[in-house]
Amino acid sequence: LPALAPAAECDIALQLNGAPRLRLSFLLNQPIDGGLALLRQLLLDEAAGSLMASLREQELCDGARLLLPYRSAQQTVITLELVLVEAGDADRAEARVHHWLAQLARLTTTQRAHYAQLASRHFAQLPVMDQLRESAFGFAPAGDDESAILFALLSAAPLSRLWIADSTPLDQLDVQGWTLACQPGERAPVQPDTSGEAFVFFPHPLPPAIPTLPARQTPLAHHRCDESPAVLLLSPENNLPAPWGQIVQARLRALAAGCAHRGGELAIGCPQGHWLIQLQGEAALMVSTLASLNALLADIPPGVIARGERESLRQRQALHDDIAVRALLGALPETLQPLHNPAGGQTPLNLPWRAVLDGGDHELHRQLACLLSTFPAAINPAVRALPDVLHPKAEYRVATRSPEAVLLRFCPLVEESTACLAAWQLLAMIYQPLFFQRLRVEQNIGYVVSCRFYQAAGRSGILFALQSPHLTTAELAARIDHFLVQMNTGLAALSPQALWETCQIVLKEQQQVPTGRLEASRDRWLRAQQMIPQPNITDLQALTPDSVLAFHQRLLADGRHAFYLVNHSLF
Repeated sequence: LPALAPAAECDIALQLNGAPRLRLSFLLNQPIDGGLALLRQLLLDEAAGSLMASLREQELCDGARLLLPYRSAQQTVITLELVLVEAGDADRAEARVHHWLAQLARLTTTQRAHYAQLASRHFAQLPVMDQLRESAFGFAPAGDDESAILFALLSAAPLSRLWIADSTPLDQLDVQGWTLACQPGERAPVQPDTSGEAFVFFPHPLPPAIPTLPARQTPLAHHRCDESPAVLLLSPENNLPAPWGQIVQARLRALAAGCAHRGGELAIGCPQGHWLIQLQGEAALMVSTLASLNALLADIPPGVIARGERESLRQRQALHDDIAVRALLGALPETLQPLHNPAGGQTPLNLPWRAVLDGGDHELHRQLACLLSTFPAAINPAVRALPDVLHPKAEYRVATRSPEAVLLRFCPLVEESTACLAAWQLLAMIYQPLFFQRLRVEQNIGYVVSCRFYQAAGRSGILFALQSPHLTTAELAARIDHFLVQMNTGLAALSPQALWETCQIVLKEQQQVPTGRLEASRDRWLRAQQMIPQPNITDLQALTPDSVLAFHQRLLADGRHAFYLVNHSLF
């Protein structure tokens, strides 16, 4: 390939929708076969004293990515992308990056090995397909032998800059067949900013401080006592409305990263529409981390709230810009649960929370129970309010950029019983292949045709999802109704043998338990959120072809209780 060379005008301004971004691209005149995973681990580190923590504290940056836009046998281009808070802060953010890059070249072998170990741990937790993707794009973990060379090359490499913002109108240029609003130019070099505090790199020599435990204990459920490993799970009793889940994430980012550096994990996520905090590690680390977590959530500065609000807005925008059916799936959990607005100046974080210790011994349970007495909200109150009955509206509209018609129909249980839950799982298994065959293969209504058992926001049901470029949402709804009516004939002919074969598939799926520590505890926690326990083999054996057909007919007749989500285009 012909060699790349820096252009005379190597700095480009680009007008594009979305958050303002700065891309710093370094041209290295040699192939890079290792060190990228380590470089990304260092870039994305969010522990106190890291580059990202510094940029966030100064309200300069909300996120970062490491990209590999070009690689040949002779050259490599490595790009650092920063998601800026304000487009005008690009030079200040770049100055901190240059100072950080200079410090990377002075990392010790021990420090590089520490971050390489974190990168390997992250890689091992990925699904197999994601591991293959990482390997294909050069981000598989490797030894840190080449990382010292890579870090030294970055500081001296030719640099081009790309500023992305939607505010400044620019000339329309034709670039390799694309019409872009951009302006090439050349700007003065940005000098490293050495005025701030020095960056901190791990392993940190100081162990976490052991807090003084309060005398009072809060009620803390303890499951699987004396089993290992121990995982503490914390969740709001009523789910956090947007943007408070993202605010919690923003507040705990540095603490979670510091916990990972010491061999533990502090994860904040929203599985099935429930916000959940999970903490695991050695006992001393769990205790010290929980003490810090209490203090951080008790006092959330306005800057962190603003950061969480920006992240919530970006996530919603990303859903709107995504494939339309994904936008509706992202909106479904919020649709299935009532909103709980705090009164009297409270925030959603001050409302009651639930806590459970999964595994661990009695001493760890005692220590965590003491610390939870200082959590900024009541933990495990004796009286638990029953969830409000939510009556679905006729239709929920979700804005998307796609002009195609999309429909989600979520059919909740017609009664809160184990028999109904078992029947719903069986019906979803029976519907699934026939629904795809008739609507996708035979009728070809579009490329999204899905039917499955679905759980979100503590509710169980059967979910139908359709996306079509040539049918309306009303026509899609009619196709689902017609399919369910047709299923009367098929289910009436269902034999006991065929039903039992389907039951065995359901039982096999139930036995698939995640192997990771956090994943396994989260799976048990999600099952506990359901109002009805998981059906066992006895519950499934109690169903007959006649009773399954009766439940199907009740689902067909209970359309007024179904949740319908449709899209409307932004254009």
